[in-house]
Amino acid sequence: MALPVVLTNSVSGSDAAASGAGPATALTGTAATTNAGGTVVTLDGSPDLTGVLADGSHACFLLDSTAGARNFGKITAVDNVAKTVTVSNAFRGSIPAGDSIDWAIGGKRASIGGTTSVKLFTNNLSVGDAMPGWIVEMESAHAETLTAALTFSRDGDVTDGPIALRGTSGAATRPILTFSNNGNGLVLANDFLVLQAFDLKNTNATKTASVAIAINGSTFGNRIENVKIADVTDNFWKAIVVAASNSTGLIHLCELGRTASDVVTLTTAAYTLLANYIHNGLAIGVSVPSGSAVLINNIIYNCTGDGVNRGITLATANVLIIDGNTIDDNGGDGIEIAGVPGVNMTGWQIINNQLTNSSAYGLNFSDAGSTAAALNALGMIVNANNTFGNVTAAYNPAGYGSGDSAVNPDYTDPAAGDWSLRADELRDIGYPAAINIGTVSATLSHLDPGAAQIDVATSLL
Repeated sequence: MALPVVLTNSVSGSDAAASGAGPATALTGTAATTNAGGTVVTLDGSPDLTGVLADGSHACFLLDSTAGARNFGKITAVDNVAKTVTVSNAFRGSIPAGDSIDWAIGGKRASIGGTTSVKLFTNNLSVGDAMPGWIVEMESAHAETLTAALTFSRDGDVTDGPIALRGTSGAATRPILTFSNNGNGLVLANDFLVLQAFDLKNTNATKTASVAIAINGSTFGNRIENVKIADVTDNFWKAIVVAASNSTGLIHLCELGRTASDVVTLTTAAYTLLANYIHNGLAIGVSVPSGSAVLINNIIYNCTGDGVNRGITLATANVLIIDGNTIDDNGGDGIEIAGVPGVNMTGWQIINNQLTNSSAYGLNFSDAGSTAAALNALGMIVNANNTFGNVTAAYNPAGYGSGDSAVNPDYTDPAAGDWSLRADELRDIGYPAAINIGTVSATLSHLDPGAAQIDVATSLL
């Protein structure tokens, strides 16, 4: 069965007379009633229901202000003679004609944070009306200001899919949600949630607690993709904070930066950051106080602190993979590992990164016990990182790691956001460096270090 896509347009939509999922021109009325179970809705005004689908893709909206009452329901049956629709999740039961409940099917909503629209995500501080697999889609040029946090209070699932808030794919003008509070913006408090293809801004003059996306509780399977949190003026204190232990998820293809503190904080989490542009934070680019993290093919640029910082707390059985990133021109170290060396570092990988032009070390194991002998005993792989132009030194401890190079990568145009490589000396030196995979196989590796590979058309060959 299909599931609703609730369309939202701040210019042409209506929160009073649209469900967001149904005929393009909304059907509306002013005196809906329900049966005792709340699943059958009788519609006043003798509407023509021939365009209303019963496959689950259309939704009915009831403007019911009763605390905790559902306002949105997926339509699973239509009776054009009796003028009724059946929904899969019950509205308030036994609504009489005298209650004058406005209703709508179709059209477009005007907001995601308005009094009734917010019930899709949180209804009376409880689970929202949107069910697993539902999508709330903001159309091109949708723009909205929210004064308080918007919390996702229901889980998606692996049967019907995640609950998603997204911008229309390929929108001519990306949707923008602007928060005016010095606090959390979007709060993901449950599992299998998706945020995709829109911008977040914050206009509050105080930048001490505003977090664009806060992931609270032990949540699983959340995904943040193609979201921009990097406005020059209307910026946040932090872009993304994963605040609880045992959380897993993916941050992918996002632009995150210009924050008043760390750009991304992963507290005791197990998150993957893949192909993001993280820049211009007034502290650390990616802070991992404890827990696990996988960082692959990110650009981390021009933060005042470390590009990546793995904190002092090193819990057992955690994972750290930092592979194929370009970490350039940061005010501290490119990467700092602050914890005491121990078996919890076994299997860590720091490979194929551009660790360039940092104000301190390219890679700094900063604990006093981090001798080369101690680190070599731990079974980590630190290999094929290019450590050009770091002010203090390439590595601490000196000489640690292998396959290191110190070649000027000749980035194409960092000022314009282009860190593609033009230095042919970096070709094929990534780990594994032009060797047989598995030693005895016939498969050869040919990798360049960093987030971008050398473009043959623009190389110096």
